[in-house]
Amino acid sequence: AFAMPMTVLLGTSDNDPEHPSLPRQAEAEAQGPHRLARGKAFYDGARGRAVTDKVQFNWNCALVPNIGHDNKGMAPVAVDILFGEAKLQPGTDCRLLN
Repeated sequence: AFAMPMTVLLGTSDNDPEHPSLPRQAEAEAQGPHRLARGKAFYDGARGRAVTDKVQFNWNCALVPNIGHDNKGMAPVAVDILFGEAKLQPGTDCRLLN
């Protein structure tokens, strides 16, 4: 699964620990206080597991500036990554898109 190309797309403003739809189960809280932290932890955990297992890691992580938990705000960026000019390097840390 780690060899398959995948982008973890996170909004920099998706950092509200009180968001009404944020899961609050103990398992979710252990991943971080909000979706941005949880998304970064998910990506870092996957990358770490790939290193431990000595397997190829072709995922990447992108931070979309000033977007919170908003499908409409994320969609144009996702389209550009999938079909446009935005090309991301596999295995890189989460980095801010311009």
